[in-house]
Amino acid sequence: MVKYEVKVKINAPAAEVCRLAASPEYAEWEAQNEGAVSAKATVRDQSGARLTLVIDRTDYSRGPGGMKTSKTERNIITQQWDLDAMSNTWSCRVPGPLEKLVDIHGVMKIMAQGDAACVMSEQGSVTIKAPIIGKVVEKSIAADIQRDFPKKAKFFEQKLCGG
Repeated sequence: MVKYEVKVKINAPAAEVCRLAASPEYAEWEAQNEGAVSAKATVRDQSGARLTLVIDRTDYSRGPGGMKTSKTERNIITQQWDLDAMSNTWSCRVPGPLEKLVDIHGVMKIMAQGDAACVMSEQGSVTIKAPIIGKVVEKSIAADIQRDFPKKAKFFEQKLCGG
């Protein structure tokens, strides 16, 4: 298992960042930003300040060295949002033969820093239960998450502040 923790400062109000982060628009942008072939996000089970966002996406598979290949695989990411707490817990499921071998999940939080800025942070873990190559693929996935995370600030700032 590889654990990771990332954070980024966003120059936009926390409540607005949270509202947008819990939207299908953001989930689909995030998938595209991470290199997904396709993604469709749907809000399910919304009740008051709680909602479930399900992202059905197709990504390139990982080869033995952890690098993306030309083959694709379906991933389903489920985010359980608490909008009042400005946080979500999420998990990634890979339907089919890999489902029992892949465990990727985490917690994302948005914390206000005054009225016009916030910090988005995420803690997660990646487990690939495959002999020999599992650790390499785990490290590669965690590194991709850490590499792509800072790009999120620019998305929110452009959407919410025009900059």
